[in-house]
Amino acid sequence: MIAACNEVLGQSAASKMKDLLTYVRYIDHDESDMKEDILSVSELHTHTTSSEIFKVLNGFIEERGVEWKNCVGVCTDGTACLTGRN
Repeated sequence: MIAACNEVLGQSAASKMKDLLTYVRYIDHDESDMKEDILSVSELHTHTTSSEIFKVLNGFIEERGVEWKNCVGVCTDGTACLTGRN
């Protein structure tokens, strides 16, 4: 998984594009265990503002029929503006 991330990030740096790497943590009821996986890797074609990030993530969520009501938390890398807290 780390090798795949490094390759994606390497390609991003070469093309000057910004990538949004989204992880998901969930309960696997079949194995009675907590899991963590990469949910998506999406390019941000314009700016890296909170509204642009939400637009890209929301598009991914809606395309796959996931319901936001099942999202019970959010975590960022410490950037308060991503959660609407300046």
